[in-house]
Amino acid sequence: MAYTISLTQSQEVTVLKAFLQIITGIDPKYVVQGQANRIPAPTATDNIVFTPILRERLNTNVVGYNSSTGTILDTRTDTQYTKLTVQIDVFGPNSADNVQVISTAMRSDLATDYFANSGLPVTPLYVSDPRQSPFLDESSQIQMRWNLDAVLEVQPSISGTQQFADSLAVGVKEVDAFFPPA
Repeated sequence: MAYTISLTQSQEVTVLKAFLQIITGIDPKYVVQGQANRIPAPTATDNIVFTPILRERLNTNVVGYNSSTGTILDTRTDTQYTKLTVQIDVFGPNSADNVQVISTAMRSDLATDYFANSGLPVTPLYVSDPRQSPFLDESSQIQMRWNLDAVLEVQPSISGTQQFADSLAVGVKEVDAFFPPA
């Protein structure tokens, strides 16, 4: 039996993408997830490419049990609080300004309120300091690029069926009768 997941990486980065677009004003089609095959780099002067780069466990699983029938427990849910690091690359002549907007907004209640209102268990924790790192494009031209790492707490859960006993018969058995000494 396969377990199902409550929060996918696609959902996690979709809420981040929407936040980046809102705070920078960059057109959504120029705020893209990196490492997609056969997708050219955005052609707009200013654009953002974000790439999930690290998932770290924050705690031991939180386990819960419940009933879908209302009478007998039959479902198990394991939640793993996870620290998700996303590298955000900001390109273009306004990249320094845009990365400053991202750095400032991600460390404010603008971000915590936005993510809380998304309805998903995704919370911004912190961002690294912006760093300037030029990028050599396919024409061997240097493009302006600033980047930083945004760190989010995500709470994906997996759920599946679990067998439980609703009654139990207890008795006494002579151990040596069932498991003779060697």
